[in-house]
Parts: sequence; structure tokens; C-alpha cells
Amino acid sequence: MVGILALINIGLLIFLFVGRPQAHGPEGFKGKDRADQFIQKKFGFDQDQMKSFSKSKVIHRNVNQDLQTKLDQISQSFYLNESPDEDPIRDSILSEINLVSNEIYRNNANHFDEVKSICKPEQLPELKKFIRSLLPQNRKDGPKRNKKRRLD
Repeated sequence: MVGILALINIGLLIFLFVGRPQAHGPEGFKGKDRADQFIQKKFGFDQDQMKSFSKSKVIHRNVNQDLQTKLDQISQSFYLNESPDEDPIRDSILSEINLVSNEIYRNNANHFDEVKSICKPEQLPELKKFIRSLLPQNRKDGPKRNKKRRLD
């Protein structure tokens, strides 16, 4: 279950960062394209690279939005299902949740691979650093979790 929540968190982080640049884009950049401005400056992309990046970003965002909608619908049916825990229907719904979550991961990985293919060799280290910064355990603004859990 923790894995599913991690998948959802990563999908939401990517949606918030890429899908809504006006509300959640990087500080210091103006307008609706501030996420693109940030990427262009961070990686030093030229105009051709930015065209390729923008095309990949739009596809990635659209696919993830569709997958997130699907995941939300399946999750709702799981939590509203009144079958007992060991019921095959619940197991089937959980399997669907896992499949959609895997699709989100694959879509994210494909997008990162496309961005890697856009980069020049000297830009790749900065991309790797940026991808690491997106991971939940490396986010500066993410919640801090205790390693030890108390059950009392």
C-alpha cells in the first residue's frame, strides 16, 4: 500500500510541477511559461531543444492526467466497495490500481528518457540532479517522515 501511495505522490508532484506552471512554477520566472523558462535556464536548452521538450511535456502531461483520472476512479470504487477484505472483487480492483500506477511510472520514465535524448552530453549531469530532486525523499518542501513509527 505504501508503494501505491508513493506512486500517487510522484504522479501528483509531476502534475503540479509540469501541469500547472502558473500556480506552482519555479520562483523568479513570470507568466504561464515559467516552468519552461526554468527548464531552459537550468539545462541551457537551445530553441530546438525547447521545442522537443515542450512537445514531450505536453504528451507526458496529457497521458498522466488521463491515467490519474482513471486511478482516481478505480481508487474510489476500491474504497467504496463494501466487500470483505479477502474478496476477489477487491483484489481485482487492487490489481487495476497497480496496473495504472505502473503506467504512470512508465510514462514518467519515458518522458525522462525523451528529455535525456534531447540533452547534450554536458547537460546530462544537471538532468540527473534535477530528477533526483523530484524524488519524494529528496524534496526540500516535502513532508518529513519519522523512520520509527509509533503505534500508540
